[in-house]
Amino acid sequence: KPWQGKQHCRNGHWLQPIVIVAMQTGMRLGEILALHWRHIDFEQKTLTIEGSITSTTERGTLVKDTKTGAGERVIALSDFTCETLRKVRTAQNERNLQIQYRSDDAVVFDSWPLKNAPDQYLQTKDVSHAFGRAMSRFLKQKKIARRLRFHDLRHTHLSLLLLNGESVTTIAQRAGHETAHTTLTTYAHAIAGEQRRW
Repeated sequence: KPWQGKQHCRNGHWLQPIVIVAMQTGMRLGEILALHWRHIDFEQKTLTIEGSITSTTERGTLVKDTKTGAGERVIALSDFTCETLRKVRTAQNERNLQIQYRSDDAVVFDSWPLKNAPDQYLQTKDVSHAFGRAMSRFLKQKKIARRLRFHDLRHTHLSLLLLNGESVTTIAQRAGHETAHTTLTTYAHAIAGEQRRW
């Protein structure tokens, strides 16, 4: 749906599937926005990460290599994530049919909601700002005095994996960290929380 400024991140909002993918995979926002449909394997229930979105004044928005060699990875998807992505693809196909646009390997989350431009990359800043506004309104309604950034969705996913007993090596691979030490350093707070439960 085209962007409607007063709409929150609720059922049917263009942000919803992006948030679901972030929460269910722990991917960075730039990685999510760089996805094409060739990266999604619905049969195997996997997703391949090959790059990340970046934006510069000189070159505009483009895909760059992942931060590290470990950043290129294949991660498993839940049934819920697959179903979410199927709905996105169906809606995109119906829209493209209406506007008579065809692409053999379209961008999964394109800039249509903001610019009515099919198959063009969203910018991370636009998604981050939209998410921040939506969450600010939601948290204010719930009288919760805190700020939630889009990147916090990644931290939440990976912290929950640690708290649920997943191995640090497995989480490091999912996160795209070069070493398990990076994961341990970044998510020491989650490990400390687990130890307090013993």
